[in-house]
Amino acid sequence: MTEHQLIDLSHAILERLANLPGVLVRVVGATGRAIDRETFLPVDAAKHLVELGAALVGIDSNNIDDVDGGERPVRTTLLGADIPIVEHMTGLDRPPADGFRLTVAPPTVRGMGTFPVRAFARLDPCPRRP
Repeated sequence: MTEHQLIDLSHAILERLANLPGVLVRVVGATGRAIDRETFLPVDAAKHLVELGAALVGIDSNNIDDVDGGERPVRTTLLGADIPIVEHMTGLDRPPADGFRLTVAPPTVRGMGTFPVRAFARLDPCPRRP
């Protein structure tokens, strides 16, 4: 593949990564490496996210799949449905469960399947009380 054939992924998906309505799922007291469909992310939860029309899935873990085996079913399911994945997220204790907008800003990159991003949330304004 020549340099001219490489796609700049940051521009190809940028409009799909800006100002997304956010929903944060906090898992308290989870045991083991996988969590259930109600809280996400084994493969049936990934399929559920596809059915719901998720625009992006982020996680504060180093990998969205269990890395013990060689398979990556969650990654395959989400990326196969054209849903970007953001791993290694930090500061997820700060936003509310909902009522925020997420923007993920990738750098200009070519020919890479994974790359660092700057992710930030904007809290929706609270309604004013009379």
